[in-house]
Amino acid sequence: MHPATALIPARPPLESSAGSPAWTPAMVGAATVEPVFDHAGLVCAWMLPGRLVGLAGGTQAWLSEDALYSRAGTHIGILHSGLFCGTDGLVSGFLSDAGGPPALPPKESTPPAPSFVPPAPRPRWKPRLVCVPPRDEWATYGWSGFLISAGRPAVSPERARPRFPAGTRR
Repeated sequence: MHPATALIPARPPLESSAGSPAWTPAMVGAATVEPVFDHAGLVCAWMLPGRLVGLAGGTQAWLSEDALYSRAGTHIGILHSGLFCGTDGLVSGFLSDAGGPPALPPKESTPPAPSFVPPAPRPRWKPRLVCVPPRDEWATYGWSGFLISAGRPAVSPERARPRFPAGTRR
């Protein structure tokens, strides 16, 4: 298991924390970062309070409660029991404390966390998409496909077909 490390930003962040209460900074002026692993067990990102950053420190996605949004604010998936699932329910990444299924690979050695994460403005969230319940399978599109919402359904909840057959009333 890889412990979370402290990341001390050179400047205070501009965005407010949008993460869940479990992801609070360890101390004022510092943020806890945790490695995110891909299907091969390699570190593909770092999770900070409210966002995911790449290995170089650039923002990859935003976390609001259990929902993940792209840099542009498009809903791309959820964080469920330490697993990063696309809106199609397929798993693209996991945290150290996640439990499968799917079977999780052994974690490779963890590179050092970025020493500086620049502040980034949060985008306006677009409507949350209907998500398929998490499945016990790895996504074939990988972590980078997850970030561009490769598993995204084509219809948002507002435009989805009603659950009631035509001619019936609620």
